[in-house]
Amino acid sequence: MTWARFIRTTLLSTAGIAAAGYIALLWLDPYGTGRLLGMEKTVVPTLSPRLTGAARARDPAFDATVLGNSTIQLLDPERLDAETGLRFVQLSIPGTGPAEQLAILRWFAENHSGTVRALVVGLDPVWCRPDERPDAAAIQNPFPFWIYGASDLEYALNIPDLRTINAAADRIKVLLGLRGAARRDGYNDYDTGHPYDEAKVREHFWDVTAQADVAVPEEEKETWLLGEPRPPGAALDFPGLSALGEAISGFGPTAKTVLVFPPVYAEVLAAMTAGNRATLSQCRAAAMEIAERPNVTVLDFRRDAPLTREIANFRDGIHYRKPVAHLMELAIADALNGRPTRAEVTAAFGADPAGP
Repeated sequence: MTWARFIRTTLLSTAGIAAAGYIALLWLDPYGTGRLLGMEKTVVPTLSPRLTGAARARDPAFDATVLGNSTIQLLDPERLDAETGLRFVQLSIPGTGPAEQLAILRWFAENHSGTVRALVVGLDPVWCRPDERPDAAAIQNPFPFWIYGASDLEYALNIPDLRTINAAADRIKVLLGLRGAARRDGYNDYDTGHPYDEAKVREHFWDVTAQADVAVPEEEKETWLLGEPRPPGAALDFPGLSALGEAISGFGPTAKTVLVFPPVYAEVLAAMTAGNRATLSQCRAAAMEIAERPNVTVLDFRRDAPLTREIANFRDGIHYRKPVAHLMELAIADALNGRPTRAEVTAAFGADPAGP
């Protein structure tokens, strides 16, 4: 065999192996998107929520969803199912904002045409940053938009990647029974079974990641809450909420929506300036405008109340614990079922979260 023939044979063999591997990746569909050659079997690999959300969002077993970031992830789909008779999937992903959450919501809508019965969307302060467009330029953490609703061409171009190969290996292990699949409904409980040190929480409640050794400096507190402070009288626009309203309209009149302002530790609210209080107020007003549409309700738990004054109910300034989540689930179920909010909820939060 001549060197020219050897090189040609080697190149063709390598190209053939690469092509076969690429086709295998498309067929294995590591992220469960159902695209191109992807297998239809519903399996959720044990990957980051950023990578598994696509599989959960297209699962036909669910007709309702909870969407947001870590400030809404403690809502338990099983408890919501029991209270409403619906089938909820948790699509909240820590560290995400409007751009990422809208991409997930649109993917959910695309894969549940005409079958969605309820949406629960967590409106934490990232939705209340004025004038910030909900696009990829605004995100704080890397996000695989190409998995969620981008063109098939963009999806295909991103498949040959070491991360995808690792995801495919994980999926194979799950399919062969060598590893258990992730929870199908997406619930991720950061509270139960995790040690709780109230003294540490009290000392560092401004640290939203609960990982740093020092509290967030005073001058930075409001920046991570709402971006740069605005003057109290400034007229503000919230592009993320506008885009959310448009997305909700696409689900049709049968889908009910609950927009939830999650609770924060009362001292977080107490430390805010008049400018950022005004920003939050205008943000709530913008959400209430969305709620003027049929089947949309706003629940505002972000208030100074008996429950939010108890630091034992929080892991840091913005992440609450299970007893708080359980009360929120009751209020959400009441809103979806068209019932008045239960007395135990209004007592804990000092007022009806569905009220003015």
